[in-house]
Amino acid sequence: SAAVMSDGETIDADALPLGPSEPPPSTPGTPAASDLPPSLDVDDLETWAIRKAMIQTGGNVSQSAKLLGMSRDTLHTKLKKKGIDRGTILSESV
Repeated sequence: SAAVMSDGETIDADALPLGPSEPPPSTPGTPAASDLPPSLDVDDLETWAIRKAMIQTGGNVSQSAKLLGMSRDTLHTKLKKKGIDRGTILSESV
């Protein structure tokens, strides 16, 4: 693996944040409003993340729960509590 020299220290290239898992640098222009959470309120962020996961998985609760790092039961509870309807989400994502 290639190494980068810096002030006499060797930095392994694998340690640099250049892998494909990193998002690309932001480009000019703003993302669509639907791609942004409505606010930084924790409840709003959670609702936004759940909706995004549901859209990404085509409404699959098990896959969405895995993406969100919670159990399927927890996600079901949150969907009910927040009044998030799978059918509505899927029709919005089309």
